[in-house]
Amino acid sequence: MLPQNVTTPAVTASAFTAPRDRVYDPMVSYHEGGNTLYAAAPSRRLKVWKADYAAGFIRVTPEDESLPPNNVVAATNVTSISLAFDANMFPVLAYRENGTFKLRWYNAAVSDISITELVGVTAAQIAVDDLRPELIGRDDIILAYTKGGNLYWAMQRDRYTVEHLIGPVSGRVLQRVGMTAGMRLQFELVDPAA
Repeated sequence: MLPQNVTTPAVTASAFTAPRDRVYDPMVSYHEGGNTLYAAAPSRRLKVWKADYAAGFIRVTPEDESLPPNNVVAATNVTSISLAFDANMFPVLAYRENGTFKLRWYNAAVSDISITELVGVTAAQIAVDDLRPELIGRDDIILAYTKGGNLYWAMQRDRYTVEHLIGPVSGRVLQRVGMTAGMRLQFELVDPAA
């Protein structure tokens, strides 16, 4: 949750919590979730899940491999993946396919999966803003993205249609978003690779 839909005015950087604390890899994304896909759970902190790309599919599987990979979306030339889960354990993916960022999410307004093209976006990451079990129902999925030299965020509650400006990125690249040890949602911007 971002209280009153605003960010903290002062930077309060902290270490990401697991599993977002791992070394960043644009082709593998980890997020905590329930024990099984497509089923509400009392907590989304029961198991670590992994999204990756293989044989033309973005697939989601438990990190412990207790279930086989689930081919979530067919895609070509994927170069970036970011994973989160909604309250019913539907995978939410922000990914780059053929140079274009897309968002795959369950749209309750149409009772089906939507794939939204993120026009003009140069980087996109997704995460649940607060995974504490007592906040289920008040938590949200946050889409963080860069566009036109600025960092923005949008949330599932608004069907990702309301754009909130954070500020300029000053040439840096959005690499990660997630909860930190300081119990805040953090947006990580890094200098571009040389």
